[in-house]
Amino acid sequence: MNTVQGEYIGKNNGLIISIKPDHVMVREKYRVPRGWQNRMAILELFTY
Repeated sequence: MNTVQGEYIGKNNGLIISIKPDHVMVREKYRVPRGWQNRMAILELFTY
């Protein structure tokens, strides 16, 4: 999959913040009782 910083991925409107050789950092929006909350997720990349 080819992707660049600034693209949206995933089901929680994940915005790609940074791309590094070993991980991708994504900011996702989650529904909370009084609105929305930003959460950061780090997706680790593995090479075999």
